[in-house]
Amino acid sequence: MAIIAYGDLAVDFYPELHKAFVQMRRYFDSRISLLSSGANGREIVALHSNMVGYRNRLARVAGVPGLVPYVADQVGQPAYDISVEAAALSSLIDAAISRIEGFNVNIVVSNWDSTGGGVIFSDFTSAQVSDLRTDLQAISAAILITAP
Repeated sequence: MAIIAYGDLAVDFYPELHKAFVQMRRYFDSRISLLSSGANGREIVALHSNMVGYRNRLARVAGVPGLVPYVADQVGQPAYDISVEAAALSSLIDAAISRIEGFNVNIVVSNWDSTGGGVIFSDFTSAQVSDLRTDLQAISAAILITAP
């Protein structure tokens, strides 16, 4: 026995995907703004976690049957391939993830608070996170928001 579901996956999935892209764009724009004045290690760790989640969400795009022609029809561009664009966006996100993972953990987490029992995160200047900010600007620029 199998679960029987009714609906067209492409038709059902695209509005949610569009919302996800809008959410991603807003999130990355807010992080760009945040990084312009520096950042705390806790914010860097949260950014990493969110980017991994976005990358995983993008990986699902290629597996939705009929999505590519449906989206091409919706945007009025027959040659548009949402799976190629999602893969390109995922690559940009991977580059930013790699940059964060390249940070020395001893710099992100500066110390352990032995009295309070918690992690003390380092602070980063705007200059220290400028390359990461540039990565996020590239991600944001790759997400063009249009009406669904």
